[in-house]
Amino acid sequence: KSLLSKLSSDVFTKIGFGVDLNGLGGDVDVEMEHPFIKAVETFGYVFQSRLQSPMWLWRLKKRFGLAEEGELRKAKKIVHDLVMEIMKKSITDKNAATSSKQEKDLITLFMDTMDSTADVMEVRNAVMNFFLAGKDTTTFSMSWMIVNMNRYPRVLDKIRAEINSNLPELVSGELEAPSMSDLQKLPYLEAAMRESLRLYMATVHRAPNQSVTLEGGLHVPFGTHVIVPTYAMGRMTNVWGEDAAEYRPERWIDDDGNVIKISPFKFFSFLAGPHQCLGMRFALLEMETVMAVLLSRFDLKTVENPFDITYDFSVTLPVKGPLECMIHDRSASIAPSS
Repeated sequence: KSLLSKLSSDVFTKIGFGVDLNGLGGDVDVEMEHPFIKAVETFGYVFQSRLQSPMWLWRLKKRFGLAEEGELRKAKKIVHDLVMEIMKKSITDKNAATSSKQEKDLITLFMDTMDSTADVMEVRNAVMNFFLAGKDTTTFSMSWMIVNMNRYPRVLDKIRAEINSNLPELVSGELEAPSMSDLQKLPYLEAAMRESLRLYMATVHRAPNQSVTLEGGLHVPFGTHVIVPTYAMGRMTNVWGEDAAEYRPERWIDDDGNVIKISPFKFFSFLAGPHQCLGMRFALLEMETVMAVLLSRFDLKTVENPFDITYDFSVTLPVKGPLECMIHDRSASIAPSS
């Protein structure tokens, strides 16, 4: 799980900010010490603490900068300073017209569309939302995918058969990583990933900006903190069928072997409507790319019985514990194709 977290951090900071943390280049057993990542992890920790505390208590801590709320203040400054430094550089490069042929991160792309610096804070918030919403959820989704591959080896066999048939150069090592068009040749892998997301999705919370009465007669006053029971939603038999609790990727595949497009109001992993996750397609592509490479080239056997692995108490529903795996390189046992 630590390695997947480092991978997600590397990907999201590179895409979002153009910063290369090289987390995977360090020691496997050493947690990332980059101030930015430590600061971002504080955001998640404090948010989780707020959910478990009376509102008056965490607001009091916030007002006086006490305990974890004091840590959050420091974390916000670290994140703000780094992001603003990157944005200032982007503005300078734009004005000097020196960045036209360079690789561009999200901040640079946003800044290129601006006529002035009036929306700098809006851009900062958008990119930070991309990072904060995507890093941990992507890490934990890939963790659950590995758990499910250990629980259901028949699914793993079908994924590998699909890769062997449709993308053999990935198995042989001729292809380092699949492209977007390559991933379209792997519909069963996408189905398996979506099925894992259905069963283990992050919790969503909202507060209405005005009082509302729902169809069933339930009245929700303005400002009420509402948590959507996504874990239960993914297992509702009246929505997903009698086998809703079962991990079965085939429910996503039509008779022609293509992935079925299901309404986001039913498959709620990335929300729906105007609040649907902007990074949904990116997150799916990242997870499918990583899983295609890992599952085709390595055997990942969980040290713990996969059916004993459970989730931790968190809005992001992470795998509880470190998720230790024994890893075996499959290339030595895969005969070269004739």
